Amino acid sequence: MDVEITVRRANLSAKFKDVVNAKLAKVAKVAPDAQAVHVVVTPQPNPAMAQSGQSVEITVFAGKDCIRADAASDTDVAAFDEALDKLLERLRRFRGKRRSLKAGEALEGAPAPAQSPQGAPDSPIDAKVKSEEGAEDLIEAHLGDAVFEVRRKIHEAEPMDVDEAIYEMELLGHDFFLFVDKETGNPSCLYRRHAMSYGVLELKNN
Repeated sequence: MDVEITVRRANLSAKFKDVVNAKLAKVAKVAPDAQAVHVVVTPQPNPAMAQSGQSVEITVFAGKDCIRADAASDTDVAAFDEALDKLLERLRRFRGKRRSLKAGEALEGAPAPAQSPQGAPDSPIDAKVKSEEGAEDLIEAHLGDAVFEVRRKIHEAEPMDVDEAIYEMELLGHDFFLFVDKETGNPSCLYRRHAMSYGVLELKNN
């Protein structure tokens, strides 16, 4: 399993990489088809927190699935541990679920994806650390005389239906999910309303 640590304007503690190497083996046990894990460490954005505060985001790429969890704490190790706990809970919750097809075909009985040798639970993990100032494009937005920095990300969009969008959003742990509707071809935004209730906003360019 390929592991990469990206550091954005932050300093890692001496033991952080060792903790990552030791504990990410749990991911391979829960999701043996996981090909890669990306750990991103950034300074805690909340000014009320101590200056040493860190935010850690962990993303697992398993087949076509992308599962993510994040957490913030006063140290990078504490933030990683909290994010990993959330990630493992999310993996256990959704690994047994399959996307619902429009025809109602259940994928529960489909054979499991072939396990990559790199994803075996007993494979040694060597996390690669990469310093990064920011992976997103930066643009400027203006409100009166104020100028704001806006980070822009561009993603490949595979058309899907609402059921698939809900599945993807829950895997990521987000409250919204942007997708291209398979039926209409329009860009749409799925969002969480109350409990397990959802809403969809669809854009139509006349």
